[in-house]
Amino acid sequence: MAAVIPNRGVEVTPSNTSNLDQSGSLYVGGAGNIRGILVGDSDPITFVGILAGSFIPCEFKKIFASGTTATSIVVLYS
Repeated sequence: MAAVIPNRGVEVTPSNTSNLDQSGSLYVGGAGNIRGILVGDSDPITFVGILAGSFIPCEFKKIFASGTTATSIVVLYS
């Protein structure tokens, strides 16, 4: 099976009510925490202490405004 490399991206506006328009992995430009829900799950999870310039290779469907302190978040997808 060939690896799937993202070829699209869109800036994320964290929201307590709305899911992402497109699910995918994340790039984090500004350090902090990410609170979100992964595809295939219904419970929130918080990634603590993410460094600026990090990629998170999990597929997110929601990023919460509350609990998310990281900035310049981009969702990457194919």
